[in-house]
Amino acid sequence: MAIISLSQLQTVMIDTSLSASTATSDLAQACIDDAEAKVREMLAKRYDVAADYFQTTTSVAPALVPITRWLAAGYAYTHFSRGGKDAFSRADHLEKKAMDNISLLLERKADLVDQSGNVISERADAYQVLSNTDGYTETFGEDDPRCWSVDPDKLDDIKDERES
Repeated sequence: MAIISLSQLQTVMIDTSLSASTATSDLAQACIDDAEAKVREMLAKRYDVAADYFQTTTSVAPALVPITRWLAAGYAYTHFSRGGKDAFSRADHLEKKAMDNISLLLERKADLVDQSGNVISERADAYQVLSNTDGYTETFGEDDPRCWSVDPDKLDDIKDERES
């Protein structure tokens, strides 16, 4: 179930000791678990998160490692902060960085690839809404009626729709 390990988290938390068998390492492991759960939760609509790409450190999609590490470090800095503004700022920065990357995946502005660089296929039941009204000028607006206009290629669009 691990995307990242405690030692991988330690590499980005250079100011914190996550030695084994301490309350700190236990809390850091909980942050890793929470981050992995959040990554899976967010990507579940697009990808089959039960697949190996989300489950084992040997076959995990490479992009998931830094995303999960940033999110786990953000969670950890929040818990370790003791109210310090610098720690909260660092936590917010790392969490935002992770969530921005997840958003790119969800908005299909980026794709996950496997260890070989092949794009990981989406769930068979993943829905994608496609718009046929992009760039279409609305006839009626909410502003002054004197500003309204008919889309210049409206008749062509109607004709094309009938022919297809």
